[in-house]
Amino acid sequence: MKPTDIIKIKRIISNNNISAKELELSDSDFLAYKEAARIVKALINTLGNKIYECDVVDLFITSNLMRAHTGTDTIIPEFIERYFNMRDKKLTTKSLNEFLVEMGCGANSEVKHWNYPHLLSNFSSSETYYLAQSNQESVNAFHALLPEDDKHIFIKAFMKRFPYGLPAHRSMRYYCKYFIALSSAPEIPKYEFKYTPFATIEEQVKWCQFFKVNKDIIMSWMDNHQFQELEKILIENVNPENTKIGVFFRILEMLDVEQRCFVMRLSKHEELYNTFLSRFKLMVEVGKEKEYVIDLMKYFTNIAEITTENLKWHFVDFAYPKKDNDYIKIFGCSKLEFAVKFPFRNVLTQVLLDMIFETKNAIKASQYTNDCVEKLYYFFVEDLSKNVYYRRKFCELGAAKILEILDKHKASYKSDDWSKAVIEGLASEQIDTIQPNAW
Repeated sequence: MKPTDIIKIKRIISNNNISAKELELSDSDFLAYKEAARIVKALINTLGNKIYECDVVDLFITSNLMRAHTGTDTIIPEFIERYFNMRDKKLTTKSLNEFLVEMGCGANSEVKHWNYPHLLSNFSSSETYYLAQSNQESVNAFHALLPEDDKHIFIKAFMKRFPYGLPAHRSMRYYCKYFIALSSAPEIPKYEFKYTPFATIEEQVKWCQFFKVNKDIIMSWMDNHQFQELEKILIENVNPENTKIGVFFRILEMLDVEQRCFVMRLSKHEELYNTFLSRFKLMVEVGKEKEYVIDLMKYFTNIAEITTENLKWHFVDFAYPKKDNDYIKIFGCSKLEFAVKFPFRNVLTQVLLDMIFETKNAIKASQYTNDCVEKLYYFFVEDLSKNVYYRRKFCELGAAKILEILDKHKASYKSDDWSKAVIEGLASEQIDTIQPNAW
């Protein structure tokens, strides 16, 4: 923001009755400055002068996104604070508005439907659910490569060895052929630094200090372009922000040596890495990024065996506390089903989990979000009857629709009769799966 813009913003904050003419602004520009001033006033105490690093147009668009998100003129500071937090850690290169839209602020959010897999013959409900959550190519390989009589033996072995779904298609072909390999404990790869005469001592020391492995091993984990950029940073001391892997390198810096090696190997597979990256950033926000990577390393020793479905299932199990039974009692659904309706990227979800399960995550939430969470908490924990069917039907609607219902119906105790009447009333409506509040 220019110094002249800052002066105008401060004048608007100090004098609500100031006019466009006094600031020498057109009516449209004056509106933009007023909205920018509203955000500055709400965040100046928490962000300080950082907020002035955004220009007026950026803050005006941000204000419009906030209005779309809440349906009111309420400012939700945690979205903007999250941006500056990620920017300070150099984990985002996006503008404020791009970041807000990426995080769901002001964007219409589609409430995904639950999938109900058909119970397969010769498989239990847990085995059917396991196959339904697995990669489809891997499931096809499972059915194509195994005789019918062997499937019930192999599925149990797969569920024990790979708790987050079947491994990648290529690994399926191997394990379906060699049962002994499937039923034995996985081998954890070990990498050690060895002196090589093909590089200077100084160069080898730099690689060793950061990874504790040889340069040629790192080269095998990355594509040529990535490696060249990494070499500029480590060997030529180029500023990471002046390369194309700035965010990637900052992630490596946050981790210990063994964790860096895991992420390096993962980065060669673009789809897997992108799935990991979006979830890693969410863990950074709650201060559990190292624990997240350590848990990934525990369950996925061979990168070639991982699918995106594995990573998504693992993330839900890691980020959402407790077990399925705890979610069934409160929300009438499994943990995975709850995660579909209450995505972890939403601050509301994080605060709700903290309030119910005492996760003690490092979460900063606005009064607006806390008020919404409090309504949901008392609805599911205190007011709603213990009937699991009704709990499930309400959870299926998603947070925004539940909050809308609670605003309309003020009954203190939500009995079975009340729940039945509301659900039957909703059945006659065309429930819009697009929720403007992005919850």
